[in-house]
Amino acid sequence: MIACLPFLPGLSGGFLFDDKPNIVQNFGVQIAGIDHYSLWAAAKSFPGGPGLRPLSMLSFALDFWLFGLDPVAFKLTNLLVHAITCIALTGLVRRLLLLANCSQRDARLYAFGLAVAWGTHALQVSSVLYVVQRMQTMSTLFVVLAMSAYVQARQAQIDGAAQHKFWLRVLLFWGLALACKEDAVLLPGFTLLIELTLLHFRAKVTPVGAMLQRGYLLLVVAGVSFFLGIVLPHFWVESSYPGRDFNTLERLLTQGRVLAVYVRQVVWPAPDGLPFYYDNLLPSRGLLDPVSTTWSIVLHFGLILWALLWRRVRPLFALGILLFYAGHSITSNVVGLELAFEHRNHFPLFGLLLAIGDLLHAFMERLSLRPWIAVAVCLLILAGNAAATGMRAYIWGNPLRLALHGTVVAPESIRAWSALCRANYDLSQGRPESPYFQAAIKACAEGGRLPGAATMLANMVILKTLNGTVNQSDWNALIVALQSVAMNVENSSIAINLVRNALRNPDFDEGNVLRVVAIVSGRKELPAEDFLEFGHYALMSKSRDNLAYVYLFKGLRSDSVASERKVRILEEVRRLGHSGMAHRLEVELKLDRRRQ
Repeated sequence: MIACLPFLPGLSGGFLFDDKPNIVQNFGVQIAGIDHYSLWAAAKSFPGGPGLRPLSMLSFALDFWLFGLDPVAFKLTNLLVHAITCIALTGLVRRLLLLANCSQRDARLYAFGLAVAWGTHALQVSSVLYVVQRMQTMSTLFVVLAMSAYVQARQAQIDGAAQHKFWLRVLLFWGLALACKEDAVLLPGFTLLIELTLLHFRAKVTPVGAMLQRGYLLLVVAGVSFFLGIVLPHFWVESSYPGRDFNTLERLLTQGRVLAVYVRQVVWPAPDGLPFYYDNLLPSRGLLDPVSTTWSIVLHFGLILWALLWRRVRPLFALGILLFYAGHSITSNVVGLELAFEHRNHFPLFGLLLAIGDLLHAFMERLSLRPWIAVAVCLLILAGNAAATGMRAYIWGNPLRLALHGTVVAPESIRAWSALCRANYDLSQGRPESPYFQAAIKACAEGGRLPGAATMLANMVILKTLNGTVNQSDWNALIVALQSVAMNVENSSIAINLVRNALRNPDFDEGNVLRVVAIVSGRKELPAEDFLEFGHYALMSKSRDNLAYVYLFKGLRSDSVASERKVRILEEVRRLGHSGMAHRLEVELKLDRRRQ
């Protein structure tokens, strides 16, 4: 209950960014009843890959079935998951403290304090109140339960007691964690760190301990071999990742700075230091570009070395530091993910707080503080932590407030300005005469001044067209930007968004729309569906038959378009009075299949 209270002011905020494709626009999770077919369809409806994260998708489906598309209901479920995780974390920490020879009474007290610190930390706001991050929070819950069961199994093994039920729990919870998010694969690494710092492979029977050591050694060798032989060659790129402006080496260098930011945010979680938007983070181009890259890497090596040196002196500190870095070992590695996201700290935050708590305990012991003073200091820290979380949750409780805050703390973030534009547009209800509509245009214009802000310029063109104030200079600014920006997901979707708006509204300048389409389609391999929509738009435009043919051919030649649909499209082309084009497309498609 304590952990949930600071988040209550944020429940009124709506759906955000990735909530849309995963929930709002995902008909797979919008089930009408509880039956085998609906649940199976929901379980495999994750847009990132069918069959991935089935348990998370099922939880979204159940929320929709019970409450519809009510974001408050979804966020309350997230808060419930958060509360249960806090309880589970209390049990895990208590067991870890007992392994470190802490008394039963102190273990209960310290475990409660650490769980409250973790549960009320301001970094958790974007994990709990950003609905789609339930994938991460549910995964963390089951990872914590699996780790707790592992400690119980090993303690029973050391005591010579029955242990099979605990091992079954480890496998069960690990499987559930993997069904929520793939990074739960790190569980064996977390348990290895517990062995290295607290358990030391002890067992009642010596051969069992030796077997554990050999098993973990084989696991490490297999993991390193898999990484070096498969993962590294597959993901390593010398130029740039698709849709990114950095390569693998630059990403790895940048992660040094990103992890340093995370450490600062954990230690000092002021809302102004937690922007949520990190798309303005510039990649590191070298060890000295910027120079903070080197200092950040030195910091991380120093902390890891410190943990290794104190592995036996202060095992909880060592375990905490190592868990923090182990928790980031996938997201801060060679996979071409975005550079930073706060929710990646959901589990690693526990590690750093464990290390900080152990240092704080050692410091208080060194000062020989009276118990009531030590308790007062801890309560003051927890209260400040919870207050920062409450302030941030209040900001998250209103989309416009969150967007405005984003542009203040991250003024060079394109996504922050885009969120401000969207929030104002939603408040305008699409009415050009509304002052919120003008505020949306102003936000797009402000964001459009940033380097690479093609999406903001496109939004500005769309909104200005709707209220009749667009001019050629607006179109030219967009066209110039599109010729140089990285063709990531957002920028490559500009063309299709413009076409869809233009099909609904004849006021869009068709010549400029088709210029945008030509630039985007010339720089990026687009889905066949996009080309079919481009062809349809060109077909409806004046004297654009050649363009219509080119785009329709590119779409129809794709194997992703079903044969029956191809026939219907060609019939539609004939119905619109282009029988010659339809015949030519049929002939060219047959020749194309023969060539293939």
